[in-house]
Amino acid sequence: MRTIILLSWCLCVTLNICAQTNTFPDNGKVGIGTTSPYYLFDVINTYTPTEAFLRFRVDDAPEDYLAITNSTGMGGQFIPKIAGFHSSDDRYSIQLSGMTSDTNDTGNHALVNFDARRNSGPIQNRPLFVWTTWTTKMMTMLANGNLGIGTVSPSHKLDVLGIMSSSHANGNKINLFTSGDGNSYLNFVGGGTSSRIGFQIDGSSKMSIYNDGSVAIGTGSTGTHKLAVEGSIGAREVKVEVGSWSDYVFEKDYDLPTLEEVEKHIKEKGHLINIPSAKEVEQNGIELGEMNKLLLEKIEEVILYTLQQHRELEEKEKLIKAIQEKFDGQEERLNELEKILNQL
Repeated sequence: MRTIILLSWCLCVTLNICAQTNTFPDNGKVGIGTTSPYYLFDVINTYTPTEAFLRFRVDDAPEDYLAITNSTGMGGQFIPKIAGFHSSDDRYSIQLSGMTSDTNDTGNHALVNFDARRNSGPIQNRPLFVWTTWTTKMMTMLANGNLGIGTVSPSHKLDVLGIMSSSHANGNKINLFTSGDGNSYLNFVGGGTSSRIGFQIDGSSKMSIYNDGSVAIGTGSTGTHKLAVEGSIGAREVKVEVGSWSDYVFEKDYDLPTLEEVEKHIKEKGHLINIPSAKEVEQNGIELGEMNKLLLEKIEEVILYTLQQHRELEEKEKLIKAIQEKFDGQEERLNELEKILNQL
């Protein structure tokens, strides 16, 4: 009781409250600025531009303090402000700690709880909290749980206006951001020539984008390829750009192999001219664009062979027709001669 009385006296002096408005009822409650305290310690302050209620300091650092004031600075309004002011060095100005015993370090209840509510239930329509620097709002959590960083109206559970970055102690980091050019980027910073952005499922790497721009899907290496895929690729359409096409086959100076040369090459090599062997394909694979060009080359050569045979067939048909016409004329003369002989 003596401690309470001493504290009350100190507060009375600090707040400059008239003694006749203080009270110490027998129920153990203390009133400062009121003769009917409702709480064990009840203070009513007379309005001033600051309405300072309480300040704690230490004598060897008098410029550092903890204060309780009215943050509005206006009459007829009271928004409590707990302020920690620290100027003796550059560390934080206030510390809030939730502490417990070692044996109580268990269970699902949080150690620190910041509660926002109405008298009758949870907040429904206004933000739960904001973090500001002076008057600029830097972080906002809405009543629906959406958290906004750099925005006061987050539309998702996490909504960030600016760059999101994840870094490692070695200095490497990855940034996710939307640029003013209308595009979004996932940017890896640091690393070496073999560094990559990896996509994992259950700890297993499924796809990697390497520093040189190559991509590996289902494999841990891209070899000498810009895209390496372990498995099949399904697509409705594939467009392959090539440097040249096989229309040179139809040029007048194209050296079309004879069918005899083709037959000889097949017998000696076991494959068509200019087409890789099965062994070469097994060792080196094929370039899709180049192989399509070579296959079209063979188709166009077959067309030329067919046209040659067609021309030869037409010439033979003309010759047969001429022989037939000549034969038919001779047959008519023979028939006339036979009639003459029969009349003799």
